[in-house]
Amino acid sequence: DVYALGAVLYELATGRPVWELRPGEDEDGLRARVLRGEQPALRSLGGAADAVLARGLDVEPGRRYASSGALVRDWLG
Repeated sequence: DVYALGAVLYELATGRPVWELRPGEDEDGLRARVLRGEQPALRSLGGAADAVLARGLDVEPGRRYASSGALVRDWLG
C-alpha cells in the first residue's frame, strides 16, 4: 500500500513516526485527526523528498501515487 510505504520512508528518513501525539492529546484525539483526513505534519527533508512524501502520505487516496513503484522511482530520483 502506497500510504504505508510513504510512512516507512518518512520514519526511516527522519527517525520519527508520521503521526505523533500532540501535547495533552490522547490516542483518541490522534485517531480523530487521522479519521478527519488531516495531513500528517511533515518535517522538511529538503529537495524532492518533501514532495514525494507529501504525495505518498496524502489522506485522499486519489491524490496519492498510483503504485508503490511510482513512489520509489520519484524517491530515488
